Amino acid sequence: MSLLEEILSFESHDFQADDAFQNGLQNILKGDSFNEQKILEAKLFYYNRFIGKEPISIQQYKEYIEKREELKTADPEIDELPEDLTFSQVVERIQNNKPIGGIKNIPDKISDAEQKPPSMTPLKKPWESQTVEK
Repeated sequence: MSLLEEILSFESHDFQADDAFQNGLQNILKGDSFNEQKILEAKLFYYNRFIGKEPISIQQYKEYIEKREELKTADPEIDELPEDLTFSQVVERIQNNKPIGGIKNIPDKISDAEQKPPSMTPLKKPWESQTVEK
């Protein structure tokens, strides 16, 4: 499993419904106010220890988040991240002309660039060769 797949698996894990994680989180946050950094560290520790196949460091995860945000701001055509859709949901969105997350909208036009004439000569076919073997 690649690091990207591992991070996507981490993000898709339902920590809210995971009783073991919630019990541990309550023990970690006793007396402390809401601390997003501690919660992220706890999630990564729990995921790396009990669920994940390859460990994810906090630095790797933060780099992934930064790159994802850069991509979102660099390309306004991609306004959503890919979603987990069923086949029927994809078909419904296509039929209703609704966007599907993570897919760039490409216009149906031919390039305006000027075409250049071919610069290479085509290869001769075997029956076009000058020498005939006997």
